Amino acid sequence: MSITYNDTYNKRYDKIKETVAFKNKHVTAIYTGQATPAKIAGITIAEYIADRKNGDQRMIDFANDLAKRGPVDGFNISYTGFINVAHTLMWWSHIRMPGKELPPDSLWQVAEAVNIEAADYDFIIQNGMNAMTQKLLPKLLDMADFQAFIEDSKQQEQTTQKYVDAGYPQLITIGCICPPFETLCGGRSMGKFFMDCYKMLDKVKATQDVMMESVRGQIEALPREKYMLGAWVGGWRGASNMVNQKIWDTLVWPYMKECAELLLAKGIIPVMHLDACWDRDIERFKELPVRSIILNTDGMTDLRKARKILGSHCAFMGDVPPPMLAVASKAEVEDYVKRLIDDIGVEGLLLCPGCDAPANAQFENMAAIYETAAKY
Repeated sequence: MSITYNDTYNKRYDKIKETVAFKNKHVTAIYTGQATPAKIAGITIAEYIADRKNGDQRMIDFANDLAKRGPVDGFNISYTGFINVAHTLMWWSHIRMPGKELPPDSLWQVAEAVNIEAADYDFIIQNGMNAMTQKLLPKLLDMADFQAFIEDSKQQEQTTQKYVDAGYPQLITIGCICPPFETLCGGRSMGKFFMDCYKMLDKVKATQDVMMESVRGQIEALPREKYMLGAWVGGWRGASNMVNQKIWDTLVWPYMKECAELLLAKGIIPVMHLDACWDRDIERFKELPVRSIILNTDGMTDLRKARKILGSHCAFMGDVPPPMLAVASKAEVEDYVKRLIDDIGVEGLLLCPGCDAPANAQFENMAAIYETAAKY
């Protein structure tokens, strides 16, 4: 099928592009909160994530309710069906799910475990990343879920059309580009993997070099369509406050940088999803083309310091701390947002919760983001 666009979508799409280029004159506000609509809808998280047929509409309805308070110019990431499959493919880990291994109103959880052994580095080097994935999947997933995920993926354009019809561009339409460091860390377990990085750095690097062949293929397979506005380049355990400089310079940054460059070559905005604190290495993002990427932080990176260092080199997305949205007062959220905008500046800022809004976010606290954005 061919996506049909509308004026509302096009205006918001252009506003996001203008913001990345530092040409926006008003605050751009983005919705993010994969599990947040469940509470508002009065259903459990298990019911919400299992209802693939209606999940997208529930999220769109929630964004529409927020848009009555202030501008919602697009989505960071939309409803994700079969979230366990998506996360397992990225992190080579089993995902505990609400309503299965967890209580119905729990959030899904990554089960930290040693799923690959040190000897598997040689297996990957000899056979490739995809062979390792195929070997692992039956151990980590219900394969019926995997098949359902594949069938659901075939409906991507029909799903995307729902968001286009509602007037919402999605920065992340198709999943996440996961650098090899993150996938190996999930599969090996953090403790084991970090020790491997110290004891066998060259072997880990050789493994990641082979894995990048598959990652390049993933990026090349992304469609060159207007709705492919951006794509995440994930950064979780590779954060600056997690590993030392040598490991970061050798195993983290070169691969993140290449992923971003490959996306840019396809005309897709790299959204550098930066969990934890990246203060030490924030200047390195100047190595990517000016006004072409988005840094999507979660409240731990010092955005004031980052703005002083990076200036107008790249856009920021965030950075309202998720805990505030659950436990703070609305006035406290408003105050945080005002100070953030005043300190960071309107141009090049995509305002939204840091990383993701929590499942127990209060509606009025969420609304405070968009109400405050309307005043700038």
